Amino acid sequence: LLEEKERSRINREHMENGVTLEDPRTTYIDADVSIGADTFIGAGTRLRGATSIGSNVVIEGDSLIDSSIIADDVRIRLACYIQSARVGARTTIGPSAHLRPGSV
Repeated sequence: LLEEKERSRINREHMENGVTLEDPRTTYIDADVSIGADTFIGAGTRLRGATSIGSNVVIEGDSLIDSSIIADDVRIRLACYIQSARVGARTTIGPSAHLRPGSV
């Protein structure tokens, strides 16, 4: 119950700052994650660690992004796994892509 309340608080804070969560009940965002305005996060997405998501990003859903940097204007298609990687501006990734640690 405590974890659910904390997840709800974190999600609400991001939504108040201009982030759209398709389904907040199935979206898990760690406390250290930063997300820019006008970003869409699809259902079933998990954002972990020291992840930074830019502005105007679309994450279609069912993705896991861990300790990574996602620049502005990026589209992450369905079911991607991005771990300790960097994604440059105006890039499309996936669907079902796996970016391993150190990938740029």
